[in-house]
Amino acid sequence: MEGDSLDKLMEYSYISPRPMSIEEMIERGDQSHYTEEQSYRFLKKEVAVRLAHMIMELQHLPKQLHAEEACVKTMFKYSQSFKEVIEYEDVEASAEVLDNFRKTLLTFRKRHHYTGYELAEACRAMKERNAETEDSIDAIFNSIKIFLDRFYTSRISIHMITNQHLALYCNDRVQPNNVGIIRPECDIRSALVDAVDEATTDVESVYMAAPKVEIQIFKKAKRCNEPVLGDFVPQHLLFIFIEILKNSMRATVEKHFDDQDNLPPVTAIICQADDDFTIKISDCGGGMDRESAAKCFMYQYTTAPLYSDTPLLGCGLPMARLYARYFQGDIKMASYEGYGTDVYIYLKAVANVARERLPVYNSDSLNNALEWDQWENDWSSWVGACMMQEYNTQDTLQ
Repeated sequence: MEGDSLDKLMEYSYISPRPMSIEEMIERGDQSHYTEEQSYRFLKKEVAVRLAHMIMELQHLPKQLHAEEACVKTMFKYSQSFKEVIEYEDVEASAEVLDNFRKTLLTFRKRHHYTGYELAEACRAMKERNAETEDSIDAIFNSIKIFLDRFYTSRISIHMITNQHLALYCNDRVQPNNVGIIRPECDIRSALVDAVDEATTDVESVYMAAPKVEIQIFKKAKRCNEPVLGDFVPQHLLFIFIEILKNSMRATVEKHFDDQDNLPPVTAIICQADDDFTIKISDCGGGMDRESAAKCFMYQYTTAPLYSDTPLLGCGLPMARLYARYFQGDIKMASYEGYGTDVYIYLKAVANVARERLPVYNSDSLNNALEWDQWENDWSSWVGACMMQEYNTQDTLQ
């Protein structure tokens, strides 16, 4: 970056991002009360802040990862996007400016469509390049797991607020009943069925077989057929469900490959409570030993397919958990070696509690770059939290 851009980067990295709840995003989707001009004033600052925090953390990647071309390309792309967004810093809204800002966000979206995969490829290339020192490379991945969580969460959050703006004001194709990319009263069963269809197609294309998925719904400890509704981003739900279902289906087929006509079904149970939705996906795919189960949410960890040459990046489950955690949910796993695996997906049922969980760049944590566990507390979800700087009331309204 040039000197002026670098100064702006440092300036914005000291401003804490402002997390939003799904309820706020839905309210701002009402264009009769929240205009494109207001959205522009909020985004031109907030996107710059979130990009600044991401870029500052990118500087502290291990040198082995910095040496990979895909990683350098990722850093360059985000630096370019920051410089483009910061050009709107002192520009007042007008019809022409709003149109140009939309075009900037469209360019941003296209530029970063594959950056997540590019960084995953960089990690894989680093691992292969240092294969002879497996112990040290495992230590590197253990040390940067928190960084990767923070990078991908930042990426999710930036695309969330920019895609929401584009869906509302740029004639993006929006699904019926959606507010931008959010669907109020989204039917979890319907999203799960869509994920089952896609995962089944994917598994069948590789193994020529896939287990059935049985879905059950429980409310107040009683089985029922009523819809389970919540305010969600359907794209996020699909990503979570597809990744977990593909793993369950693949394990089931490989475990029972010699008896494909009698594959045990994968079961999915949707439970509704006052504060959370819980979705349990269970399979009879043989399970994992404790050491393997402990590594399931590590980046670049994957078991080689027994009956397929399909390459796996080993980022599916970690990414799925980040999507769940982004709005205060979570994913847990329990595996029973010799039998199967249960995966528990927790989603917030209350829209004003489902608030973004955002990483906050903290230079003090970098005194010792290897102590990544210090960063575990550098997250912000609530205005007034310890890592948040107080926002001017007028800025917040804008």
